[in-house]
Formats: sequence, C-alpha cells, structure tokens
Amino acid sequence: FTPHPDSLMLIGELGILLLVLEAGLDVDLEMIRKMGARAVGVAISGSLVPLGIGFGIASALGLDWKQALSVGVVLSPTSVGIALNVLSSAKILATEMGQLIVAAAILDDII
Repeated sequence: FTPHPDSLMLIGELGILLLVLEAGLDVDLEMIRKMGARAVGVAISGSLVPLGIGFGIASALGLDWKQALSVGVVLSPTSVGIALNVLSSAKILATEMGQLIVAAAILDDII
C-alpha cells in the first residue's frame, strides 16, 4: 500500500528527468551529427535484434504470432538515462564510442 502513488510516480519521473539532464550536459551534439548513419544503423539493429530474438523464442515455445510479437516488443526498449549514467560513470561518455551509444539510444527511443 502506497499512501500517495501519484506523488511517488512524480518523484520517480523527476529523478529520471534530472538524470537525463545531468548526463545530457556532457553530450557533444556535433559528434552525434557526424555519426548520423552509423548511429541510425546501431539504433535500428539495437531495436530489431532483440525484437527478432524475442519473437523467435516465443514462437518456438508455441505462442501465436501476436503473442510472440508482444514478447519481442517488450524486449526492445532501451533507457537513455541509464546509458548516459553508465557511460558518464565509466568516463567514456565524451569518447567517440560513448557518443555513438548515446546517439543510437536516442534514435532507438524515437523508433
């Protein structure tokens, strides 16, 4: 039992917003622009590979195509906030690889 579930949700959403804002201050937009095609490729494969694996496993377990697709969709999302926090903590956010991961995660969320 939570006395004020809406308040708890608001605090959680504010925390995520602050996490993304803090890490986003270190993102180099020019480097992300340079990576355009590579970032799109990583984002698409980062969405489709888990979707395909989840769909395949669920189909192999005997689920119909709609249920299997639902399992695949559940496995596809990424978290930009968590990626930014991990990259920032590891001090690789400012590297080319870190920026590629950030760009792909942002595009993956858009997809």
